[in-house]
Amino acid sequence: MKFIYDSTNKLDAGENAFLRRELESVAVEVHETEYPQLKARSLIPVSHATNTGAEMETWQTQDGVGKSAIAKGYSGKAPRVDVALTDESQRIVGLVDSYGYSFQEARNGALVGRSLEAQRALVAREVIETDLDSLMLLGNSAEGMDGLFNLASALTYAVPNGTVSAAPEWEGKLSSEILIDLNAMVSQIRLNSKGIEAPNVLALPISSMALISERSAGNNTDTTILKYFLANNGFIKEVVDSHYLEDIGGAKRACAFSRDKTRLEASVPQEFEQFAPQHESFETVINCHARYGGLKVYRPKSVILASNI
Repeated sequence: MKFIYDSTNKLDAGENAFLRRELESVAVEVHETEYPQLKARSLIPVSHATNTGAEMETWQTQDGVGKSAIAKGYSGKAPRVDVALTDESQRIVGLVDSYGYSFQEARNGALVGRSLEAQRALVAREVIETDLDSLMLLGNSAEGMDGLFNLASALTYAVPNGTVSAAPEWEGKLSSEILIDLNAMVSQIRLNSKGIEAPNVLALPISSMALISERSAGNNTDTTILKYFLANNGFIKEVVDSHYLEDIGGAKRACAFSRDKTRLEASVPQEFEQFAPQHESFETVINCHARYGGLKVYRPKSVILASNI
């Protein structure tokens, strides 16, 4: 990014050149630094297809209907299939923050040849990325945005009580009952979609993930519930954990879904960017920005939520 400075600041030519050069270096470092991804980007395909100048996202949810038939002489009409489409719209929101350096910091750096720290820019990027992560997974009710973990159009699995605990929570359930819950979430998606949909990822609260990773699947085996489930379910390829799922609406929640861009996408019209520095009083301030267009779920029947696990 090329920074342009006006002549209103009071730095001398050498200090001004130092600040310009260093801020360009900071911008390059921020974009070249390998940023450890938060959970959402590893779970949800991200789309940059929408132009950053757009103000609204519009997409269609889809539900295929109909069936084929065995042809008999090819003289009759073939059964018709169709697609039930529903339009969805979402306002695109901007995310902003900023960082800056005082004139004295620039003068100190120019005097001793010390580079300006890029840490402030990295934190600015991290803050926006953390907010994007939350929007993708939890949404924002004030903006009418759903997240993957509280998707209003998702299927729901009513977790049954345990035979011994008489409660749905996994802590008091038998291992066999937890396995029933895990498999039932997958089966409900399969049954509800007439076998069209098949989830491949299961997200659990951190504590629930720990439970199934440590507890054996039965009295006569050392295989954990998690290993047994992954080896025998046939559809779920990965089980992940998320701290967001520890408490949604006062309960632990599980989410099974298909990580497939034909099923769902998170729209990010504008990734993190930095604007030209602005001189404000005794500081040089760099404003930062990103834009988010919401979670687009094309096949709601590919997602299922289960509370009180």
